[in-house]
Order: sequence, then structure tokens, then C-alpha cells
Amino acid sequence: MASNLETHAFCENQHFSLMVLKMFVETFPKKNVIHSAFPQYQHNLLDFYYPLSELLKNSKESFIVYDNTKDKYVGGAYIYDDDTVIPAQTLTDEYYQSFEELIESDKEAVAKKIKQNNKKLLYSSILTTNLDADHIENLILVNYIEDQIIKIAKKFGYDAIITVNTNKLTRVMVILTTYFYSF
Repeated sequence: MASNLETHAFCENQHFSLMVLKMFVETFPKKNVIHSAFPQYQHNLLDFYYPLSELLKNSKESFIVYDNTKDKYVGGAYIYDDDTVIPAQTLTDEYYQSFEELIESDKEAVAKKIKQNNKKLLYSSILTTNLDADHIENLILVNYIEDQIIKIAKKFGYDAIITVNTNKLTRVMVILTTYFYSF
């Protein structure tokens, strides 16, 4: 399957950014226990991440994944320099807002430690696959997307990649390796 996949940077088509966001929001409540606690907030999540989508729509780093065999887009990632100023994001749900603030504070603590060594840091914010991917396809897609993130980080001169990710596969991979990938 991986040989049938190709990536396209958001800068190739500004609609890619919103397509990835919609894919993420659509699959969000089905991801795991944490995400399933917020299924009714899909519209709110779209509004929450829309400013980030707009910011990244010309990105050379963030990308969408196309499957040539299925003739459709099947995944994508929001990745950007950790020093990027992100537009204000607000949610009407105080519990999810607290969850996002917790994720951000954890990320900032780790990023601060890494940056003490003058490292250029790439932040992997959203990684998503399409809703109809079965378990095996999802594993292949996540692995492919994470490999692409590493290639992009090297191409654009990043020293490390950081993510705060609730995906089960990524958590297992992090336990087996390290919290961040450093070159």
C-alpha cells in the first residue's frame, strides 16, 4: 500500500489544509477513549482548528496523503516550526479547552528543554487518517505519515520533532523509542 501513497504539500493546493482538518474532525470521536469523550463537539472542533488551517494553507511542510489505488485522499498532517505564532483558538466547551491547555503545557515544557540546546524544533500537531481505513490500512498510513514527517524535518533543517499525540500507535512507538525524534 505504501508504494501507492504520495504526499502533497498544502502550498500545492490551499484546499488541502481544510480537507485534512475535516478528515481529523470527522474521525476525532472514533480515535480513542480521550477523543470519544467529545463526540458532540465536531463543529466546535472545526471552528477551533480553522485559524490553524488558514495559517497553514500555504505550508511547504504540512501535507495531505493521496492513495493512487483508491483515487482519494486518505490522511495528512499539520506540522510546523514550533516557534510559529498560532492564532488564538477558543472552544465553547470548558472541558475540551482544559484538555487542549494541558496538551499545550506538556508540549511547551518538553520544547523548552529541547530548545535549551539551540535546536530547531518541528511540531507535529495533527496527524489523521480517513474514517474508512481499516486497522491494517490505518497502521500503514500512520507509519507512512510519520516517515514523511521525519523526511520533511530533515529537508527543512529541523533538529528534532515533537508531538503530544493521543493516537494509540504513536504512544506505543514513543514508548519504544523516545518522546521526540532527534537527528
